[in-house]
Amino acid sequence: MTWIIIIVVAALIIGPVMYVLPSAKDKRLMALRAAAREAGLEVKLSYIAKLDAVADERVTSGGVAKLPSLPCVAYRLAHQIPALQNIAEHQLLRIPTAPTLRYSEVFSQWATIKTEQIGWWQQAGDFWTRWLKNLPEEVIAVQIDGRYLACYWRESGQVEDGVIEAISTQLRNCHLHFSS
Repeated sequence: MTWIIIIVVAALIIGPVMYVLPSAKDKRLMALRAAAREAGLEVKLSYIAKLDAVADERVTSGGVAKLPSLPCVAYRLAHQIPALQNIAEHQLLRIPTAPTLRYSEVFSQWATIKTEQIGWWQQAGDFWTRWLKNLPEEVIAVQIDGRYLACYWRESGQVEDGVIEAISTQLRNCHLHFSS
């Protein structure tokens, strides 16, 4: 009987401790985010429009249309580029294999859901075409606004895969392009 009591007490003590220990996934995400911060990037949990949403993600049960979103993480580089100080948020989304929402393709495999932004992206078309091709496949959206250059992704992979280094390099290349 005393062994049962000891086992129950030990389980009551060890259980909560084990619950608060980070899982392997949590450790991987912490390592990715720490590497991003070391590279000078800000990390922000965010959402982007989901272009391949299924029917129940696009309409509520009451028949009201909604814009489905995809949770992701923005790795952002702050900028103070005069040419970009007063622009609104401009976002490009990687076109999924089976899109179900309306979009406007701006570059090969990249689109916007705001048609009024197409001209802005196309002004520096050659630069964006090259820049987007050099992004890692894991990047599912990019955004530029008056304060940040950002790449959105789902944080797949490991630090050793080089994705963070590639994102950081591409954001800095974009920063250099607009600063000059």
